[in-house]
Amino acid sequence: MKKCIAIVVVCLLSGSILAGPFGLFGGRRSAGNCGPNGCFVPQTTVSAQVDAQPRDGVVPPPQKQPELIHPPAKDAPLVGNFGIVEEGRGSETKITTQNGREITVEEARVRVADSVPDDSKKFRLVAIGTAEQRKPVADAYASLETPLKDRIAPWFVGADDYSLKDTTTGKTIFVTTGTPTVYLQAPDGKVLLRSDEWKGETTIGAIRKATKDYDAKKDPDGKTPIPGLPSNIPWGWIVIGVLVALFLYQHNKEKS
Repeated sequence: MKKCIAIVVVCLLSGSILAGPFGLFGGRRSAGNCGPNGCFVPQTTVSAQVDAQPRDGVVPPPQKQPELIHPPAKDAPLVGNFGIVEEGRGSETKITTQNGREITVEEARVRVADSVPDDSKKFRLVAIGTAEQRKPVADAYASLETPLKDRIAPWFVGADDYSLKDTTTGKTIFVTTGTPTVYLQAPDGKVLLRSDEWKGETTIGAIRKATKDYDAKKDPDGKTPIPGLPSNIPWGWIVIGVLVALFLYQHNKEKS
């Protein structure tokens, strides 16, 4: 009986030594394998998880890769285009169309020139104020005789309209406190008339006179002589005459 008990004890000890967690032929240690020196915690890197081999008959599931909506061709070079689909981008061939019909560039230029009015040579009648304040000006413009009306481009806007502001500073460069404020500008932008209220026929008469008296040839260009002084004054002879007079005056003074 004692021999049987001894044999069982020896077998149990042998199994623990050979196959236990700290044995010579022990299996893979896990976080639950603890001994006198503490617990063993396996250190596994991300790459090890990806390339993990089957252990204890368990195969780790493969990581799912993101699907490509437009997968590149097998022989296509790898280009970092940040997800831009190359197909559908503009081609080298330029096509001009109108209402879905292809036309030439020259035809497009002619049609644009015919449809967009050229106001660069016209006077500008500007009315600034509320819709109610601008209405008398718009009515008066509509009733102008055709020759005068064809020479004027209307621009009737509210006081906060973007066109009244400097594009750099954003500050309003027109007077907007009138009821309404009325401007008449020359084709180059020069102010010919400004009124802070609409006076009906009086303002219309002033507009007629300003457009009639305006002469583009008299616009200052930086080369025109100072107003009031003729351009043909012989300044050289005048200087010589002054010097001669001073000389004679000094000569007569010495003689006396």
